[in-house]
Amino acid sequence: MHNLNTTTHSHINNRLYALDWLRVIAAIAVVLFHYIPLLNQDTLPIWLPPFQYGYFGVEIFFMISGFVILMSTEGASTWSFFTSRVTRIYPALWICASITAISALLIVNDKYEVSIAQYLANLTLLHRQFSQSHLDGVYWTLTIELRFYLLIGVFIWLKKLDKLPVFLNLWLLVCAFSLATKENPSKLLYWGSYFIAGAYFYYIHKHGLALKRILPLSIALCCSLYQAYDYTKGDLSQTTAMAIIFVAYCLFAVIIFYTSSWQPNPMFAKITVIGGAMTYPLYLVHQNAGIVLFNLLPDWVSPLAKIGMVCVIMLLLAFIIAHYLEKPLSKKVKQGLVSLRERQLKKKPEIPSIKRA
Repeated sequence: MHNLNTTTHSHINNRLYALDWLRVIAAIAVVLFHYIPLLNQDTLPIWLPPFQYGYFGVEIFFMISGFVILMSTEGASTWSFFTSRVTRIYPALWICASITAISALLIVNDKYEVSIAQYLANLTLLHRQFSQSHLDGVYWTLTIELRFYLLIGVFIWLKKLDKLPVFLNLWLLVCAFSLATKENPSKLLYWGSYFIAGAYFYYIHKHGLALKRILPLSIALCCSLYQAYDYTKGDLSQTTAMAIIFVAYCLFAVIIFYTSSWQPNPMFAKITVIGGAMTYPLYLVHQNAGIVLFNLLPDWVSPLAKIGMVCVIMLLLAFIIAHYLEKPLSKKVKQGLVSLRERQLKKKPEIPSIKRA
């Protein structure tokens, strides 16, 4: 996920503002997707049923990650890339995981029961390796993100970023084969086409259109359409699901081709940065904590009004986390990592020079 915390003027000028708003739309879609089951499905307002497809906000997040992570590799060293990912992912996670764990104590429900071991393991995002379940349902996507970061980090470490398109093409072919044969693909294969599509959108954004970029992007689109078809079950329309993914690809293309040089007025730019910064903590904290809050509200409040109240509270909470809690914690984590790196460099033994006769 893209680091949306930087708000200095020089960095703002390099932003793709429309991409931030795409993230906002995706986050809202996921939030409402998780809240719709709390309502009577027979009396949903006419504007809510489309959000039953809100789970596709996750796929959009994966595409955006593919784009912005490739962008973040420009001039990055292994350590700077590692630092940027740690300071982006973990501070907000620690804060939101703590809120989620505390919220579980407010309601007696086995579904939201949290153990100390589960909580601590989730703080590392390696909890599955410790045989612990997700603290919140949305955390499964973060484990996939981490694997993608690791893959890109390996190429930075090897100084082989110029070979990354070759790997992406091989990855894409394996994704297509796994989807076609349904051989129980890993999550990086099942969802991989979205990361790959985002990466190729970045290459097109940077280098322009070319067959070597259009062809894999087209294959990624086909894989994503099939994945959307395969993933959609029950009463939902598989055709609608595929249409949503196709529109998402089209929106991405429009953003890349037509909004790259768009510089909104300072006020709108500030609102965009604030909205973009809120999406990650909103995504992390909204599900279990939001549902617990919904159940704690008095019965005389209508379910739809409860949803409205929970959404407002979650948005306010995401704003507070993004701008008053995550920023200072991220700064301290970054300072600690920089200090650690400096100590490591100082400990390296000097290699004596060889005198020639």
